[in-house]
This record gives sequence, structure tokens and C-alpha cells, in this order.
Amino acid sequence: MLSKSETVKKLLKATVIIVCLVGFLWQTSLFLLLYWTYPTVVDIQVSVPSEIEMPGITVCSGSGIKPEIICNLGPYCSEEKDLEGSNLCE
Repeated sequence: MLSKSETVKKLLKATVIIVCLVGFLWQTSLFLLLYWTYPTVVDIQVSVPSEIEMPGITVCSGSGIKPEIICNLGPYCSEEKDLEGSNLCE
């Protein structure tokens, strides 16, 4: 059998644990209530352009790219304005 002082210690310890647990649950419930009721606004705008401008490409390689390969790329090199000051595709 437990002595009176041991019983009081266990009762006090159990009381402290229960009070701490109740306080934890109380603060958690208040925090969750605040979190779930916090107003938020989400604004999503999706835009799809009809045309996408391709970035310019600069070929500066010392490995020797053949001009014929660049000239055969199609409409990107076929216009004279694309090759101003250059005689690659002649």
C-alpha cells in the first residue's frame, strides 16, 4: 500500500499532467479555429497568347558550324532581314 505522501505526490503529478493536457487542447482548438476561419482570396488568371515570340539565337562557336546547316533551318533564315550584313546564305 502507498503511504500518504506518495499518494499526494501521484495525485499532484496527475493533476499537473491533466491541467497541461487541457491547456494544450484549449490552445490547439483556438489556433485551429483561427486558422480555419481566416479569410483568404485566391485570384488566378490564365492567359494564352495567340503568338509566342521566339527568342533570338546567337551562334558563336569556334567548333565550325557550317553555314549551310543554318541556312537550311527554314523560314527563320530565308528572309534577307534576318541576315543583315551577312552573306551566309548566298
